[in-house]
Amino acid sequence: MRLTLVDTNCDKCQQQTLVSTFEQTGGFCLPSKNGTNPPNRSVWQKLGLGIGVILMIIGSPALLVLGVLLGLVVLYVMIHNFVVECLFRYRMWACKRFLNRRKLSVQIAAAGGGTLILDTASVGTSYIHSWWTQDDIQNIMHPTPPTDDEYLSSMDEGTCPEWDKWLWEKYINPIDGAAHLVNDWNSRKLERWLRNYHPNVIVVHTWSGVLRICREHAA
Repeated sequence: MRLTLVDTNCDKCQQQTLVSTFEQTGGFCLPSKNGTNPPNRSVWQKLGLGIGVILMIIGSPALLVLGVLLGLVVLYVMIHNFVVECLFRYRMWACKRFLNRRKLSVQIAAAGGGTLILDTASVGTSYIHSWWTQDDIQNIMHPTPPTDDEYLSSMDEGTCPEWDKWLWEKYINPIDGAAHLVNDWNSRKLERWLRNYHPNVIVVHTWSGVLRICREHAA
């Protein structure tokens, strides 16, 4: 009897082993490095995988529809706020309380200064109204501007700071205020422009949006 030694490390033998294992497993898995076949998936694993695929197929259109609806709501809110802001500016223009930068420069030169009032008009929007008055507020008796903590406490208590109430009633009230609205959509750029070209203009800040919160608490 003749014995034949086969070198299992040769490339040809390894290829034959791979082909044989591939045929035995039906072509769905490959042997591991130590020569043993990986265990087959259980029925529960296959069932979970199938359910996951089904849920993914069913849930994808629902998520897409939900995303589209949320996008439409955000777009509507943005368009609504923009239209309201444009109507407000047109209203001030019709009342002759509207200034562009050129007219503002003329008014500042004639008054010798004045005050720029930057008003955060509401809580839910980022629009800041820029109002100008020829009055030098620093030389007028007025309430002390509140701090951030005082703003928060006033909202919790439903009261309005005297500073914001005074500016609203005297200057920035759209009906009978004394200040003029400046046609500028970027209050920060306007403030830098004034500091560079009209440093004698005082800049103060107010938050008329807190008045609406106080009215809601009072109601």
